[in-house]
Amino acid sequence: MATKIDKEACRTAYNLVRDDSSAVIWVTFKYDGSTIVPGEQGAEYQDFIQQCTDDVRLFAFVRFTTGDAMSKRSKFALITWIGENVSGLQRAKTGTDKTLVKEVVQVTLLVFFEGLGLGATIQQGRDGLRWAPGLVTLNVSGYVSGPPVPDW
Repeated sequence: MATKIDKEACRTAYNLVRDDSSAVIWVTFKYDGSTIVPGEQGAEYQDFIQQCTDDVRLFAFVRFTTGDAMSKRSKFALITWIGENVSGLQRAKTGTDKTLVKEVVQVTLLVFFEGLGLGATIQQGRDGLRWAPGLVTLNVSGYVSGPPVPDW
């Protein structure tokens, strides 16, 4: 069955993360059968890390604050997480399903791909966020150990 996305619900969650006055800094987009829907959301990055387990595949839209005290800016990352125990067929479908998520999260300026685990990729993404003017896309697979907590 072809994958669909609940665009209205996903766009509402996406806009919540983009709103600087909102405490929500991340939202996941998960599979409900063959439909991508908004999943968990939160104000603490540590809570997002706990969503990235070995048996799940998900997309996440995350807001980061960069800059110094005089010049703070919000930057955004679209993260694709594929856990180590996700089947090959589901892995392959996740790549094509990402185009549906990009219909909601529409601007992509910089793309990273790493198979080193979430910590290494997030660090590279963080480095890229310093220079990227907008949205960064991170594709992450859980082939190393579970997701480490980045030290930022």
